[in-house]
Amino acid sequence: MIRVLYDDFLRHNPAGASVARARPLILSKGHGCLALYAVLADRGFFPLEELDRFCHFDSFLGGHPETVVPGVEACTGALGHGLSIGIGMGAGRADDRTGQQGSMC
Repeated sequence: MIRVLYDDFLRHNPAGASVARARPLILSKGHGCLALYAVLADRGFFPLEELDRFCHFDSFLGGHPETVVPGVEACTGALGHGLSIGIGMGAGRADDRTGQQGSMC
């Protein structure tokens, strides 16, 4: 599922150049991060060799997604944490479209 999302829907660019209206992926089940890391590495966000260091003391690839990982936009971990992050991101996008602060659509 993560592969399909990154290939067909999210419009992320590993080169760091802004993609108009890129869609965030919120992985609320943080323990599933290895699948996310594999797709990010394959898409060029960081070298594939980094996957061999998953959860090592000196690695940036921890057991939950964190923003220190290229391509990760939000730190998640506890189940349900992604819900509040998604609501906040959605409210922020609504503000961008309407020019009003604090609106919830």
